[in-house]
Amino acid sequence: MDVELKKIHSVDLLMLKETIKIFEEHNLEYFLIGGTLLGAIRHKGFIPWDDDLDIGVPRASYNVFIKKYAKELPNRYRLQNYNTKSGSKYYISRIQDLNVQVKERRGADLSTEYASIDLFPIDGTPNGKVRRNFFVNKVMFWRMIASFSQSKNIDLNRKRNIFEKLLVYIARILPFDSLLDTRKIYNRIDILLSKYSMENSQVVGSLMGAYRKKELFSGEYVKRLTKVTFEDTEAYAPYEWDKYLKHMYGNYMKIPNRDEIERKRHFEIVRKNKESF
Repeated sequence: MDVELKKIHSVDLLMLKETIKIFEEHNLEYFLIGGTLLGAIRHKGFIPWDDDLDIGVPRASYNVFIKKYAKELPNRYRLQNYNTKSGSKYYISRIQDLNVQVKERRGADLSTEYASIDLFPIDGTPNGKVRRNFFVNKVMFWRMIASFSQSKNIDLNRKRNIFEKLLVYIARILPFDSLLDTRKIYNRIDILLSKYSMENSQVVGSLMGAYRKKELFSGEYVKRLTKVTFEDTEAYAPYEWDKYLKHMYGNYMKIPNRDEIERKRHFEIVRKNKESF
């Protein structure tokens, strides 16, 4: 592992510890998801070549944390989402370390940000396949419109089918950025996603995650939670983590090839304060 990646891991791990400490002190639910959970199970911590950290938060706990307890984060951290910062790229919330400035390696936007970990609101969906598919496609439509509204941030390295490539091309040559209001679009998505509770839904997840529809999974996977080891700490995970990881990755214990490993790098450090490490 290179030195820079080790530094990002150390910064992210500290943010994870401080964040879950607040969640657990106030009895708010959370659980590791995506590559972070995969890393916990396969590597007992970070995936060695990955540099981000994802936490799933049931909508009720997500809203309470943002409104009441995010202010308890240490001074070097701040919570950012589309409501806290005009022009924010993402719908989800990020906890940022203001001592460590980074640049994203994806997309055409060369602006800098801060080292961060991601909080994904976990929502329910309609029961019944037909209603659920209609709902999911509606969210995907508005997600596409949100991408059009900030076309310079589209990840050009993501694998896409011909239709998606055509849409990306159109988005990048037409002036959608100046015609569409990203914040209003995210507000519309937020209302849609908040409509169905996890407790009453057979299928739950975060449709604003990187894998889109695949981010939906059986609500049974998270009816109960369990603690797993992540580096030198422990964090909550779905009790049915094996089923969740098979749903997301298939044979999740298989190490990916070199190209897939390289695509997992998201950030490079631009500036840091000495006390950050």
